[in-house]
This record gives sequence, structure tokens and C-alpha cells, in this order.
Amino acid sequence: LAYAKGEIPVTVSQTARDYLNRGFALTNRGQHLDAALLYRQALKVDPNFADAYNNLGWSLAKMGFYSEAFPAFEQAVRIQPGYSRAINNLAWARTQLALVKE
Repeated sequence: LAYAKGEIPVTVSQTARDYLNRGFALTNRGQHLDAALLYRQALKVDPNFADAYNNLGWSLAKMGFYSEAFPAFEQAVRIQPGYSRAINNLAWARTQLALVKE
């Protein structure tokens, strides 16, 4: 049942940072779907975690889900105004979407 909901099995208490770090390792290996699930878990633990929103947006965009990525980047900037990485990632994703539409 947990798998069908897209939940990660948890055997010990995980912090939002733990999920973020595990997701980041997967992102670095190009495993964006699995990374996105971990970033979502981080956000369940801490819904105000700008880094998790930014990384979720990155994973979604890398999978081609640009429209779904935009709100994640925007939320990261709402939480942490001036978050340059999220701002740059949002601009990159918008450019990528425009290229795909051409």
C-alpha cells in the first residue's frame, strides 16, 4: 500500500535533511523519479524546506515535467526570498519548456 502511494519505507525516524541528502545522491546519479519521491518525503516532514522544493523542481524539470516544476521553484523562493539557485533553476526550466514547444 505504501508503494502505491509513492511513499518511501521508513524504518527509523528521518529528518527532512536526511531525505534531502538521500534525494540529492540520487539526483547526482540521474535517478530523478526516486529523488523526487525523497524530496516529497522531506516536505512532508518540513513543509517550509526551500531546498527540498528547489530540488523537487529540478528533478521534475529533468524528467520533462516543467509545468509541475515551476510551482516548486516558486515556493522555494517564497520561503527563501532571493534564493538564487531556485531563481536560476526556474529560469532554466522556462527556457527548456520554450525549446520543447518550438
